[in-house]
Amino acid sequence: MASSSVSSSLSEAFIASGTYRRDGLSVYGPLDLKHTALLVMNMQNAWLAKGAPFEPFGEASTLSILATVNRLAKSVRDGGGQVIWFRTTTGAPGAADYWATYFDHFVGPSKRDAAIDALVEGSHWHELSPMIQR
Repeated sequence: MASSSVSSSLSEAFIASGTYRRDGLSVYGPLDLKHTALLVMNMQNAWLAKGAPFEPFGEASTLSILATVNRLAKSVRDGGGQVIWFRTTTGAPGAADYWATYFDHFVGPSKRDAAIDALVEGSHWHELSPMIQR
């Protein structure tokens, strides 16, 4: 069984069953940060601001997530890599860029209008959180 140098809450047996063909946890080897991009999504006010339509975690978890993302972004930048911040954007209902499948089937009617409004360009909720370190 391959031993791991990564601290994990996964059992050794579980790790061994998923890695026995490649003799370890790492699939690609060490990262070369000069050739690495960190792609970051959902760091908009719509997810991170207090009272946001998509705020799923509560304030304590949101601050923890932000700290982790900011730390990762700094590490990648310090190593010569790039950090790319995506913003999720939708059009209004009926527009060509409206996400009908998502909003009409995965967001309940009572929350749909607020969710759509939050992800339309120009909305305060659509902006990247001021707490991220760009």
